[in-house]
Amino acid sequence: MQGPKGDLMWNRKKSSSNCWEAMKRYDDLVSEYNALLEESALREAMLYGILETSPIHKNKKCLRGINIILYFSNGNHRKVIIDTFDKIFKELNLYVDLDIEKRGSIFKRIMAVTKDLVTHKEVKDKVKKIERHIENKTVNKSQVELDVNLASAISQLLESTKEEESIIQFGSFIIVRKFGEDGKLKNMIRTLTTTEELILTNNQELYKHPKDFFDKLGEEVRKHNEEVHIIIKENQ
Repeated sequence: MQGPKGDLMWNRKKSSSNCWEAMKRYDDLVSEYNALLEESALREAMLYGILETSPIHKNKKCLRGINIILYFSNGNHRKVIIDTFDKIFKELNLYVDLDIEKRGSIFKRIMAVTKDLVTHKEVKDKVKKIERHIENKTVNKSQVELDVNLASAISQLLESTKEEESIIQFGSFIIVRKFGEDGKLKNMIRTLTTTEELILTNNQELYKHPKDFFDKLGEEVRKHNEEVHIIIKENQ
C-alpha cells in the first residue's frame, strides 16, 4: 500500500509523463501544421508563379507549375483547342493539375505541372520552346521546324482559330491576336514582367479584351506603381 508520500511521487511521475506526451503531441501537431503550410505555400506559389522567381527554389529540382491562360472570342473551336494543348502538354512532359473554364467565349485557366523534377531554368526552357515555336509561325514565318510534333500542334491551334481574336499566355510569354483596322489578324507577342503577371492574376477580366489588352494592362501597371509610390512615401 502506498503512503501519502508514495502517492504523491506516483502522481508526480504520472503528471510528468502526461506532460511529456502532451508536449510531444504538440510538437508533432506543429510539425504537421508547418508541413501543411509549406505544401499550401508551394502550391500557391506554383499557381501564381512566385516559385519561378524565388531564389530559395531556383536551383532546387522539384515539381513546377506553369500558369496558362487561354481566351478565344467564341467557343467554336473548343475541341481543337483542348486536343491541341493535350498534344503540347504531352510533348513538354506536363500534366494538368488545375483546369478552370468559362464557356460562351472560351476562357481557360490551366495549371500545368511538370511530371519530372526540374529546376527553374529547365521549366523556363519549356516555356521558351513554346515561345520560339509560336514566333516561328506568326512573326518569322519560318519553314524550319524546331520540333515536328510541337510545331504541328501549334500550327493546328493558330490555323483553326485564325478567324477570332484570342489571348494565349504560357508562363510569362503572351501572344495577343486581334483584328486591325484593315480587318487582318495581327499577332502581338511579348514577355510579361512580374508586376504584369501579378496584376493579371488579380484582374482576369483584362484577358477578355484582346483589342486593347496592352493599353488596359499598361493603365493597371501605372495605377499599381502609383499605389506603391504612395505606400513607400507614407513609410519614409
